[in-house]
Amino acid sequence: MPPGDRSVLPGTLELLVLRLLSEGTAHGFALSRELRLRTEGVVDLTDGALYQALHRMENDGLVRAEWGRSEKGKRAKFYHLTDRGAQRLRKEARAWHRYVDAVGRVLGADFAAEAAP
Repeated sequence: MPPGDRSVLPGTLELLVLRLLSEGTAHGFALSRELRLRTEGVVDLTDGALYQALHRMENDGLVRAEWGRSEKGKRAKFYHLTDRGAQRLRKEARAWHRYVDAVGRVLGADFAAEAAP
């Protein structure tokens, strides 16, 4: 990922959203805000990318959506993790950790110290 690029690696957006929804129901704006906060701005999605992912996950049965009111009283679509989504989260989290461990073994601890900001 080039310096300053705040896009997510392919395949990680779904994992991140499923993880946030495992903590409770949320609307799209809240998910986007929480991703930005937890990643200290490294992940800063466009609305289009997030909502496309949410619609795709809804079509795949990973999340369920229903209309409600946001904290500010505006109409918003709230997303809930389904059992299928929870299963996918566990599977993808295991795969992600295996991948990160493998890349870490190639890079090594000495390189990580040099690359730190």
